[in-house]
Amino acid sequence: MPLLKRSPKSCAFLRLLLRLLSRRTLQSVLSTVHFAAGINAHVFGALQRALQKMSDRDRYCCLLFDEMSITENVSFNQKLDCIEGYEDYGTERTCNFANAPLFMVRGLHRKWKQPVAYYFIRGSTKAGLLMKFLKEVLGACQNAGLHIVATVCDMGANNVSALQMLGTTRRKPFFGFGIKRL
Repeated sequence: MPLLKRSPKSCAFLRLLLRLLSRRTLQSVLSTVHFAAGINAHVFGALQRALQKMSDRDRYCCLLFDEMSITENVSFNQKLDCIEGYEDYGTERTCNFANAPLFMVRGLHRKWKQPVAYYFIRGSTKAGLLMKFLKEVLGACQNAGLHIVATVCDMGANNVSALQMLGTTRRKPFFGFGIKRL
């Protein structure tokens, strides 16, 4: 599927040389994967399986986050039996149209990247809510076995406020995050 998205012409050429799955078959396979707002358990499951084959050094990564402005639109998802396009925090939904904060991890030593969570929020994400999402995603990444060494975002006012709520300052542009072990 990545080849199809990056270069449909290359995929068509390779189809002449190799037996490749059709576009419809690939889309059918993708439709069986359940994607929902919040932290995606399927993605983290696949990520954990991939991490078993990675060296400890290749598990070092950074967490990137940003908001995407999306067109207001609602659609009915037959598979989930729900209307999509409204605010959705992963655990709570409203009837407001939404934007989408997205979280992605990217390898530092080895070239890989993976979106791991998204949410649908009305307007721009408030700093307190963004901080909550950051903590959730960082915890899930840590539980999966990733070593997050940096967060990367644009310097939007809400992002700056959320990072300040986590303890960053101009003199100390970092924050510690760890799971307390019993």
